[in-house]
Amino acid sequence: RTSTDLRPHGQDFGEQEQRNQSRMAKFVPASRGGALPSMEGATLIIADVSLGNVGQLAADLIVTTLGMEVVAYLDDAAVLPVAGNEEGVMHVSAELYHAPAHKLFVLQQRSACISSQADALSARLITWATASSVKSVLLLSSLAADLRTDARLARGVLLSVAFPLGPHGGAARERV
Repeated sequence: RTSTDLRPHGQDFGEQEQRNQSRMAKFVPASRGGALPSMEGATLIIADVSLGNVGQLAADLIVTTLGMEVVAYLDDAAVLPVAGNEEGVMHVSAELYHAPAHKLFVLQQRSACISSQADALSARLITWATASSVKSVLLLSSLAADLRTDARLARGVLLSVAFPLGPHGGAARERV
């Protein structure tokens, strides 16, 4: 093998990609020996890494305002690894916050995902949210203003998209 060959020994890229797409998103509890709180009936907010970091900033505002605590870290090969320190607190690529009084969870993703694995990551997150009996999911993202039409700009129309979780969600997304 050469230094540019990133394949694990004896494995081809097709086998690795199949494993990446089939595995479920894994959350590691933030406290040693801890368990994830039940998400049944809760709302899950997912901050998207997008233009101007709007989703991430909005999620940070929610987390700070509600005094949410980190309950888990997302471990997924599709999310680029990153670590940072803020006032003595270590943060990683993707963290799951919880506000029990509000039945609210926020998944704060601080680094981009590998573009070729974005669809597989989305599928794993949908599978996880569905299996966790999450009531609703809100994706915080942003859209470049130049993609809006003059008529929408003049009316101040807010753009939003909603689609169901589960097996029919993909079909709804395709219509958007």
